[in-house]
Amino acid sequence: MKVQILNGSPRPNGDTVYILERVKSKFPPNTEFSTLNTYEENIQPCNDCRYCWEKEGCCIRDKMDTLLKDDYDVLIIASPLYMSFVTPPLFSAISRLNFIWSNHFFLKTSKEMKAKKGVLILTGGGEAHGIVYHTCIIPDATACCAKGIEFVWNGDHAWLDDYPEAGTDITVTGRLEIYEEDGSSYLHLVDAELTWEQEILQ
Repeated sequence: MKVQILNGSPRPNGDTVYILERVKSKFPPNTEFSTLNTYEENIQPCNDCRYCWEKEGCCIRDKMDTLLKDDYDVLIIASPLYMSFVTPPLFSAISRLNFIWSNHFFLKTSKEMKAKKGVLILTGGGEAHGIVYHTCIIPDATACCAKGIEFVWNGDHAWLDDYPEAGTDITVTGRLEIYEEDGSSYLHLVDAELTWEQEILQ
């Protein structure tokens, strides 16, 4: 098995890399890992040159070609959240995938990439006054912009022992409630229960 990692963190020893290493440890011992660190590789963003309107592929040649080789079985995307989004160098890499849509729309061609599993790791931090926030991603809302909902998990839970493994499909049930914080209104699930099946990375 080959795993391609797209790392958007600028810190080699930060929270994102820590969780990333925990995820890597769950793969079989003979797994081959390849890491693309976007802060080191200087991947250029899409500059709207419109090359892909008239020709197949992208005219920019850089380390983005590593992802487009499509010779891996699992893609892991990892990033801290800066202003509620992935880091700028990682977004530059994501923006370069625009050529796939442009080729399809303007040239009626499509780049077929083999089916693979994916893992998304997003980390965040800040002054929370001792409050622990949990958020789950809503899968059918991630086609354009990732959406999630905060929930208040019942009981006491030890990080990471009481949490599901990375890559696990989870189910969160609770009661929807509006709350106020620092003059803003938010939605979250209260009295939430978290359940999960077996992890998908076997």
